[in-house]
Amino acid sequence: FCLVNGWMSSRIYPCSSVIWKTKIFLMSWMVLFGKVDCQSCSCDCPNGCRMFTEPFGSLSDGSGSACVKDGFGATGQYGNEWSCWFVIAPQKSDPGLGSSLRFSDFKTEIGVDFVRVFSCSSWSGSCKSPLSACLNATELVRANGIGPSANQEFQANIFYVEFTSSRYAVSQGFTAVWGPVSNHSERICGNGVRNSMWEECDDGNLVDGDGCSRECTIELGWNCSANDNRCTCACCGRISSLRGYASVPASANGYVENLYCDWTIGTGNDGIALRFVEFSTESNYDQATISSCANETCYNATLVASLSGDLSTSGIINITSGIARVKFMADNCISGKGFSVVWVPMSEVDNSTCGNGVREALEMCDDGNKVGGDGCAADCSEVDLGYRCSTGGGAPCAPVCGDGVKANIEACDDGNSVDGDGCSKDCTCEGAPCMYTVSEQGHLASVLATASDGTTIFLLNTTYGDAASRTLKISSSDITISFTGNPLQKRPVLGGAYGPAIKISPQAQRIRLKNIDLSAGFRFYLQGGSSLEISETAADHVGFFAENASVNIISATFTRRLDSTASLYINASQSTITIQETVLIDKHDNQRLVMIGSNNVLTVRKSALSSLVQSGPCILVAGDNMQLNVLESNITWCWANYGPGGGGINFIGASGRLIVNGSLLSDNGADGAAASGGGCLLYQSVQGLLVIDSSNLASNLILRGNGGSVHCAALGTVMQFIRSTIAFSLNINGAGSGLFFNGTQLKLEDSSIISNRAYRGVGGGVYAITSEPLFIRNVSISKNGAVSGAGLSAVSDSVWIVNSTLQGNTAVNFGGGISFRGLTGMPCGMTIDNCDL
Repeated sequence: FCLVNGWMSSRIYPCSSVIWKTKIFLMSWMVLFGKVDCQSCSCDCPNGCRMFTEPFGSLSDGSGSACVKDGFGATGQYGNEWSCWFVIAPQKSDPGLGSSLRFSDFKTEIGVDFVRVFSCSSWSGSCKSPLSACLNATELVRANGIGPSANQEFQANIFYVEFTSSRYAVSQGFTAVWGPVSNHSERICGNGVRNSMWEECDDGNLVDGDGCSRECTIELGWNCSANDNRCTCACCGRISSLRGYASVPASANGYVENLYCDWTIGTGNDGIALRFVEFSTESNYDQATISSCANETCYNATLVASLSGDLSTSGIINITSGIARVKFMADNCISGKGFSVVWVPMSEVDNSTCGNGVREALEMCDDGNKVGGDGCAADCSEVDLGYRCSTGGGAPCAPVCGDGVKANIEACDDGNSVDGDGCSKDCTCEGAPCMYTVSEQGHLASVLATASDGTTIFLLNTTYGDAASRTLKISSSDITISFTGNPLQKRPVLGGAYGPAIKISPQAQRIRLKNIDLSAGFRFYLQGGSSLEISETAADHVGFFAENASVNIISATFTRRLDSTASLYINASQSTITIQETVLIDKHDNQRLVMIGSNNVLTVRKSALSSLVQSGPCILVAGDNMQLNVLESNITWCWANYGPGGGGINFIGASGRLIVNGSLLSDNGADGAAASGGGCLLYQSVQGLLVIDSSNLASNLILRGNGGSVHCAALGTVMQFIRSTIAFSLNINGAGSGLFFNGTQLKLEDSSIISNRAYRGVGGGVYAITSEPLFIRNVSISKNGAVSGAGLSAVSDSVWIVNSTLQGNTAVNFGGGISFRGLTGMPCGMTIDNCDL
């Protein structure tokens, strides 16, 4: 029998599955009525639950590629409790030829997450019961872990592929490729015939450097046609000229992921000078390198410079050898606008003079002076954003009003020449403070970078995802970005592609985003006294990187669909983060809310954090001198199946303060081998303070370790449990089902600890080890169960129990109500005053 929320079930279930009556009901409902919607064929795997009829192709679990930067981002892993299927039924002129299938990549959690492949004579197309629609099904393989070898090939006329994952752990997933059955001779690399099952390309030779490698894989930066095996390179090759121009291929959304460019530039007869213009790449990850070469082979080239980030233009780079090699390599996530490189003979640069009114050599402009801020840089290296300069130089540079690109001397620029819309036809604000709308074609980056204090920018219900909007910078204060349309309809989306960012300069205060959605992986960077407020916002997962800053999140919703390190990730120092009236809910493993760093205060007020799967705590706080306040909030249905535990809250660090007031922590748990706490965990917080006040901790579970609801253990720790309740918690193997404490001082006042059970351990209600007196006043410890010390198991030299009730507690061995022993071996004592035992 299992006791669940005080309800005695007449059926026997595995204890790890039966924790909540509600969960039992939901699981039964899913079994009886099916998890898949037959009308829409809804599916856990992106692009799954479908039929393929192409003669060759590939499929995967759909989890995507990893993109973790600075500890935050998409993990590239599938989710918990996924269930999906694929049918491969190629249309062939001769059905008897059959098809082949193999797994090019395979990694699932060993023993629990399985991929099964069946051969079918036909498939009837049932969405509700896809396997039963596979007629004459024969299982070809049932794989998990590292799966079948990449060389192992399966054959059938029709394949049915099924994938299921558990609720415990996740991994990188799998990719399968299929094609016509081939004989061994068709797999020979270099014969000019591409085998779709085994070769990415085959250009008829075994030579590297021509796009198709000697292993018949496509080389970085090249594209190879599947039809004629021709390979072309978008940005590589030998450019034998003394002057020229080359650019990274990019669209309005920037360059593509994994882009590789490689140019060899110059003749070798004269030295050349290079300059990079409009340079914008992902800082620290996507780099351009410039090397000096002794000859065209560039063997043992000497590195001269490396560039990354947003530079606008570089300085002049001299290559005295006369041959330069320029390489650019991007990683698999988060891109930029790219760059162009121009070069001329070094002698032309030596003979040019900036400020003479004539544009020479590598000058980007020359307005006849060496003064910056007037459209042309003081060293003639770049044209200021929003300006237009004469191609030949001489004339002053001037802003172009109405082009949507805001120059530094324009008060506004909304991309038109119309009055009455907040920004006049001569680019002056029509009111104070300045308020106007930026269209989808507008240059949002320049608008925000040069906005004056107090400006309000309105966005349309579209996606602002071009490369210029990828990284937005704000330097002024009281800047508001908002949407004035109906919030129940489609709202503006900032970012578009994965991993966009807003960087807020030091002292830029009261930056506000209201009624705007953020694309997945959005990042905020704050420092030096800056402050940010986000309200009425929705996102998949968002990261905050703050130093001496403040962030206030109000009425936001984070619904995580991509598997990432956290729904809300905070890496900060000396910062204050407040989350109010916000909901975090997802169907992926890892934490929901993470704060790491030091000397921060995180307050969660009137918010709800929960998970549809049990993998990873709701809140993880790690660092020294941290304070977490959980006020009037609900933390439910989170499960820590790895690490130290703490399904609801996992708090780690020295001198930390955890305050829980007016909150509900229920239906949380932990089952990892190293787990220590269920609903709430304060772990290794030396000299820390844990206060639980006016809160309810109910139906929490731990399978291994101590503390079904609360585990508080560290040297010098003080805990106060006031006006609160711990009920219906279960500890399968450890001590302290309701509360486990090992520290300096524990006070329990005006509270109830009822119906908790330590199944194989001691301390059903409370297990406490204290170096100072244990004080219990006005507390009801009732109906708890344990092997011994069912109500209270105390290890202390002094225990005081005043005006309290200990009734109906049951121990298998001894101490049904109380088990007590001294801590130090010195004389010890227990005082019980005015109690009902």
